[in-house]
Amino acid sequence: SLFLYDYQTDDLILRSHNHPGELNPRVVIRNHKNTVMGLVLSRKSIVHVVDIDEFEKSNHLALERTLAAKYATRTCISAPLTSGNFIVGILNFADKVDGTFFDEVNDLPTVEQLSRVLGLAVRNCRLFQSVQNQARTDGMTRLANYRAFHETLRSEIHRSTRYARSMGLLMIDVDAFKAINDRHGHPGGDYVLTELASILHRTLRREDVA
Repeated sequence: SLFLYDYQTDDLILRSHNHPGELNPRVVIRNHKNTVMGLVLSRKSIVHVVDIDEFEKSNHLALERTLAAKYATRTCISAPLTSGNFIVGILNFADKVDGTFFDEVNDLPTVEQLSRVLGLAVRNCRLFQSVQNQARTDGMTRLANYRAFHETLRSEIHRSTRYARSMGLLMIDVDAFKAINDRHGHPGGDYVLTELASILHRTLRREDVA
């Protein structure tokens, strides 16, 4: 399974897995620190478990294992995806196809190398996405900027024409905004715009753009 780390909430978000059972889509790690993934985050290193019972005894731990029944074996490897000093996610391996345990010679080096490559790739993708968002987003309100508005409008008009569906465009004006600026200064006006933007963020549907 692959979990990516959400720095805003300190949660782990499930992005991919090939396990036949359902896994939690979001792990609130502050409530589950005493888990294998919690150990990975606190140690910032790979956790290699040959046998979970022996691992607990040798490390003087009693791990939270609420999903133990979902796994066929008692061995696993959990590796942090790192880029520099940042942990961007966690990669988990469990239930080898042949039913044997993950060993230090054949499995661990491969997982270490893979986690380094994936960590760098995820970090680069996030940086690229951040740059793209900054180019399309107003820094103060976090709403779409002038450029992004026109790009989205052209796309929506094209889609509306192609599928013969109506589209809506709503324009909102702040009453007496000049008076707010004159009385409270530009910081006061910025506060009003920021609060209005926050309301829009909370109330818009996923497919809407402000």
